[in-house]
Amino acid sequence: MESNINDDICDNIETGNINNELMTVDVDASIKGEGNLQGNRDNKSNLVKKDYRRVLVPANRMKPLKDNWPTIIKALVEHMKIQVKMNTKLKCVEMRTCETTEDVSAIHKSEEFLKAFMCGFELQDAIAMLRLEDLYLESFEIKDGKQI
Repeated sequence: MESNINDDICDNIETGNINNELMTVDVDASIKGEGNLQGNRDNKSNLVKKDYRRVLVPANRMKPLKDNWPTIIKALVEHMKIQVKMNTKLKCVEMRTCETTEDVSAIHKSEEFLKAFMCGFELQDAIAMLRLEDLYLESFEIKDGKQI
């Protein structure tokens, strides 16, 4: 997968120097289905393939996100070993795997964790999604209702 993201971002996040540039990824190759059938693992090495996710932040969850940002960063960077940054212009949290990512499902678990937090779950309840297997979040909106 072709990527315009600097590889030194992983080192910057681990040392606390987070770059606030917009990260872009060419996802056409992944949409077309190019890749191997071994999941996200590369056949040449034991590294997880580069993957990129973006989770939108609703306006009402921006302040709780900023208040809990150090805890969120610790959970995602130290435990899941992925790169994370908050894009304040687009009002979203961007994540990607790096060379230190060991678990192929780390990026998916991290995305589910952030979606749970954005839906209003307490931080500790959302962190449980990172630790437990087979724990997912699904939500729906009910619009069809009787007006009284």
